[in-house]
Amino acid sequence: MSLDNKQIKDGLGDVFTTRMKDISSAGDGTLMRTLLSATLVPNDYGNGGMYTNVAQSGSMAAGIAGPASVYTFRNPSSNFAVVKRIGLIAWSDTVAFAGALGFFSLMVLRNFTVMDTGGGSIDFSGNNAKLRTSMNSALAQIMVSTTAALTVGTRIADPSPMGRIVVTMPQTTQTMFVNNGTYLLNKMNGEHPLVLATQEGFTIRATIPPVGTWVFNVTTEWEELPLY
Repeated sequence: MSLDNKQIKDGLGDVFTTRMKDISSAGDGTLMRTLLSATLVPNDYGNGGMYTNVAQSGSMAAGIAGPASVYTFRNPSSNFAVVKRIGLIAWSDTVAFAGALGFFSLMVLRNFTVMDTGGGSIDFSGNNAKLRTSMNSALAQIMVSTTAALTVGTRIADPSPMGRIVVTMPQTTQTMFVNNGTYLLNKMNGEHPLVLATQEGFTIRATIPPVGTWVFNVTTEWEELPLY
């Protein structure tokens, strides 16, 4: 055994070998530094799972002038919905804009007892959105606009956004104005994600100039965990 490998005992008296480095000034082993080899692994999901979904709108009609919900995510279950990333892309469709700016804001929702309506709901039956076949089907609810703003359900939005992007609207058709790789939320390993308890969620609000049609995609990555 190398001199840098040391045996230690746990509370049951079982012996384990650990890697240590002698950092004492005299090199006599009076001060040792433990060296650890760790591997990052996903969270234990128990009766939940881990999911990714891409939701696409229809061709959005012109005239969403005020902050209007165009995408909503709700957690109705007793598991936590741990949201890690929310990506957004958008492009002009068949009618060009006349210029001006567009705004997209991520709003967290509390006391969310009735889901938004007026758009298309995402089907999570079977293996839809699962990152592993053996996971349970997602319990989250997602509603995405088809041609107009969503009809707001019963929920309370936080007073300020958690994320926001501002874009210049294109004066040509079929032109990206929110590019690939744009996130309203993007939490890396070790950073605290957005944790949604039962009857909590989030919505994306859009403020768009009155002339022009457009399409958008929202990619949401989340985990449904019994404990967090």
